[in-house]
Amino acid sequence: MNTYRYKFWAQCPSDKAQILYHLQIQTDDVIMAERIERECRFNEPVYHEDAADGLLKKFGGRQTLEATHGRVNIVTERGVHA
Repeated sequence: MNTYRYKFWAQCPSDKAQILYHLQIQTDDVIMAERIERECRFNEPVYHEDAADGLLKKFGGRQTLEATHGRVNIVTERGVHA
């Protein structure tokens, strides 16, 4: 099992806030670090849950995406859960 962790910024479409995300991917596959960096550069503002859905489609595995928007901590889990 490989575990990849990555931090990135994305803009909220509602209030244009810059949100710091923490992504974790667990998979048996090998994912190039450069691909993770590239796929987490969102060209448009994105809602947290939509970002999680899109990253699951791109990478598969088990994923956790966490961020704090204002005072609200958001954690989404996607993929195969043990």
